[in-house]
Amino acid sequence: MLRVGDELITLIDPDAPASEAYRTLRTNILMRNFDRDMKVINIISTTAQEGKSTCVLNLAMVYAQLQKKVLVIDLDLRMPTIHKKLKLKNKKGISDIIGHQAEFEEVVLQPYENVDVITAGTKIPFASEFIQSSALKEFIEERKKKCRQSIMKVQYRSWRDWKQSEKDLVCISAQLRPKAFIISSTR
Repeated sequence: MLRVGDELITLIDPDAPASEAYRTLRTNILMRNFDRDMKVINIISTTAQEGKSTCVLNLAMVYAQLQKKVLVIDLDLRMPTIHKKLKLKNKKGISDIIGHQAEFEEVVLQPYENVDVITAGTKIPFASEFIQSSALKEFIEERKKKCRQSIMKVQYRSWRDWKQSEKDLVCISAQLRPKAFIISSTR
């Protein structure tokens, strides 16, 4: 059973305006892509604490309410928070799967019906290189075949980092489409 945090408004108060906003976002995504099977939604922003994790988790919940199997992956390897919001352990995660230190089945957690979560896992020194890796791309492609929907949270980029990491952003954009940018949010 999911131990609900305050951020999961779609579970705490399904009738709240914020919950309706997440359902509207889900509907807009579904309608915009009705003619193709969109499997990956990538949530990124330019600064920390803009609400990426909150958005990812609430969006996952409203997709799960449609009986769609959702896989949430915390790719914010610098400051992972998905596990904290769900009160899960972050012992092993995506970095361990890609680094061949763990198998998918060992790492995936199911805090709620139809919602699987892969935490960031063991801290690694080269987060940008990890995001660009062909191993991560292959993992995502493999998961796309088995899951109805994947929602990923990618590490933020500060404006200072933005210029330095244009190559990273191109790689992220190429591997993790479509994407939603969090411009600002109120948690």
